[in-house]
Amino acid sequence: MENERPRFVWGLKHWALILGAIIAISLAYLPAACFTPPEIPSAPAPPTVTVPEAPTVEAPKVEAPQAPEAPQTPGMPGGGGNCCLRTGNAKAKSKCGGAETCCTPEYDSSGDCEDVKGFWFFSKEGCAGAC
Repeated sequence: MENERPRFVWGLKHWALILGAIIAISLAYLPAACFTPPEIPSAPAPPTVTVPEAPTVEAPKVEAPQAPEAPQTPGMPGGGGNCCLRTGNAKAKSKCGGAETCCTPEYDSSGDCEDVKGFWFFSKEGCAGAC
């Protein structure tokens, strides 16, 4: 009995060989699709956008506004004004006939009035109100 092996050990080796052979054969014949990576899904198609045409609108006909007429001022520089002479002015005594202040139309422009240290007004009313 020395040469006899236990059947249980020989049976395990036998089964291990059979199982290894089955695994090797099944791995060799598996379809290639099992080992390929899955397909990446494609992006959905972008939606089609239709842009409507812009409506045509006619511009209303509008006439350009007329510029207002310039106001008629009675006295402009260079004629038609009054010079207000006040107290303390050397010309006031001679032009005003002894009064402290007066409005005189003797000067032709605002420059002449300011040269004698007076105040130029375009109207008699304005000069009378200030003097």
